[in-house]
Amino acid sequence: ADGKNRPLVLGEVDVVCDGTNIAATGKAYQSTTIDNAFAVYATDGAIDSISRTSPDRSPSWWELELPRSRNVRDVRIHAHGDGEKGMETATLVLLDAHRRVLWSGVPGSLRE
Repeated sequence: ADGKNRPLVLGEVDVVCDGTNIAATGKAYQSTTIDNAFAVYATDGAIDSISRTSPDRSPSWWELELPRSRNVRDVRIHAHGDGEKGMETATLVLLDAHRRVLWSGVPGSLRE
């Protein structure tokens, strides 16, 4: 982390399982909400509706809880505008149903 409070500004988050984006089946949460840019907007299928956290609180986070365990093959995060700077220090964490870490890394680092 660079010590700067940066908001997360997400245009869309795709979670791919068996070739299908299942993100909309989950429930989205985020650390704070600013400008009515709610967490669910990152999973609504429209890249122009955004979720945004406040830069006044650190660290910012966004979470998607899937309704059941799935074999996730790909996670695509589409940052929006100035949100790309917030992604520079982002960490992607995949958890199981008991909130144990299954995988953790920077976006773009998970490759087969």
